[in-house]
Amino acid sequence: MVSTKKQAWQFYDEWRKVGSYCPVLKSHVRVTLLGWNHLVGNENYSRRSPNDRFRRFKLLPFAKIVIEDTKSIRNRSFNKFYALESKIEINKKRTRIKVVVIEDKTGNKIFLSVMDRKHKKSTNLPHATMRHEE
Repeated sequence: MVSTKKQAWQFYDEWRKVGSYCPVLKSHVRVTLLGWNHLVGNENYSRRSPNDRFRRFKLLPFAKIVIEDTKSIRNRSFNKFYALESKIEINKKRTRIKVVVIEDKTGNKIFLSVMDRKHKKSTNLPHATMRHEE
């Protein structure tokens, strides 16, 4: 059986090859090791608990959906951080998914992170069904 981290890496690595187009940002969003290291808690990032990593790994496919389908930016700061949010149905429960995209010095948009509201039973995510809502 393949571990959750390996499955997440396989998805992430394939996503890295093509990235995503974000209509609301009118830009291609690059998927790089910066985002992976942030999700895992590597290098210069805060260490993440195993539960937090697991939850974020399971949210990766939803992050791609949010980037490609969200029609508005919920929050935009002056530091070139963009927060894209959508409500997505996961196991018959509407969950707000937030994706953080940053802009580098040359204007490239780069995926940084994905998060949801913490649930007591985040293990429900593996069998998630998707329904995108604005």
